[in-house]
Amino acid sequence: SYVLVGVTGGDAIAVEIGYMSLTLENRGTINGWTGTSIPADDVFGQEAQYFAGAIHTLGTASDVIVNHGVINGSIHLGDGDDRIENYGTIAGDVLLGNGNDSSSSGLAA
Repeated sequence: SYVLVGVTGGDAIAVEIGYMSLTLENRGTINGWTGTSIPADDVFGQEAQYFAGAIHTLGTASDVIVNHGVINGSIHLGDGDDRIENYGTIAGDVLLGNGNDSSSSGLAA
């Protein structure tokens, strides 16, 4: 079966995983948004950050996304050894963070 994941509102993230690994095989549609940058705040000592609108992971765990469907919105993976295999459509920015990351796209076997 397939599922449609979507969000409404400008500050929502469709899929967010914090400090654990994400393994996601998408064969449906994930609707997010473009994402946003939050500027550094010298008063509170916070560094500038980017929050993706479709898929966002935090931490150093290794993440894997295999996409056969549609992902609308930006993707930001944490600092682990991340991998994205895209055989469908990703309509948005993809940020892989630090680590030994890889990405590929093309026709599924």
